[in-house]
Amino acid sequence: MSKKPAKALTPPARAPKAASSPKPAQKQVAQKQVAKTTPAASAAPPRKPDVTPPPAVTAPKPAAKIPAAQPSAQQQAALPKPAPKAAAKPGAVSIAFSSGDAILRDAGKARLNSLAKQLKGQPRVRMQLLAYAGGNELSASKARRLSLSRALAIRSYLIGKGLRSTRIDVRALGNKVPGGQPNRVDLKLIQR
Repeated sequence: MSKKPAKALTPPARAPKAASSPKPAQKQVAQKQVAKTTPAASAAPPRKPDVTPPPAVTAPKPAAKIPAAQPSAQQQAALPKPAPKAAAKPGAVSIAFSSGDAILRDAGKARLNSLAKQLKGQPRVRMQLLAYAGGNELSASKARRLSLSRALAIRSYLIGKGLRSTRIDVRALGNKVPGGQPNRVDLKLIQR
């Protein structure tokens, strides 16, 4: 049998000392742990945040007012002229009475006739009678009784013309006259 020559054993190659040595790496980890626990070894002191005030807010400028165009003389003549202001509110008819009485005049009856015809075709419209009475010789209670008599006279007349009594409300206000003639009854129409 033949023998093969024995190989010489060579020691294994060594890694560089820094890489194989666990000691320096352990020192770095230990230093990091100490830095976390000790406040003196912490990073740079915290910076104050930059605080800048917000920009000033200004209110928007109001829009310039444009003057309305004035109509010419011909256009003004063609425009309808406003009706003279009455003491009664819009949509109301006013019936005048003589001072101290509750007798319905012919002019008032004519107005009530046309109003009764108009209301017969409008069943959803109600009427409110606002009655007033004024004068220096009337006390508050007498003025209220006189105004109630005037309102009831108008209500009776309208019922006689075919309007149902449930569509007519009466308010006797006496001498609490808001303006205008103190001896009157205002008929105010109300849509239901």
